[in-house]
Amino acid sequence: MDPPPTTLPLDLLQTIVESIPVRAFWKDRASRYLGCNTAFARDAGVASPAELIGRTDHDLGWREQAELYRADDRQVMESGVPRLAYEEPRPPPTDARSGCARRRCRCATRPAR
Repeated sequence: MDPPPTTLPLDLLQTIVESIPVRAFWKDRASRYLGCNTAFARDAGVASPAELIGRTDHDLGWREQAELYRADDRQVMESGVPRLAYEEPRPPPTDARSGCARRRCRCATRPAR
């Protein structure tokens, strides 16, 4: 039986996010990473997307900004309104203090209840 049209097999979803020219990730309601593309995983300082699953921003090189990111996650999940194409500073995974910016897009998959 074919899956419903709103559901994509995980391998197809991973192929899609690997093909886009931006860093992509998704989290659960506790702000734990559920997946990402390889570009984002490398920015996070891990070798593959699988190594990021279950971690939070507190576990990564940008831990100093973790509460800011969690607040953004909460706002998007509760409101259902995405934040699109904005930049936020963060140190690179080596924890060097030169900093860099990453473009972000936070989207909720379902409207808030």
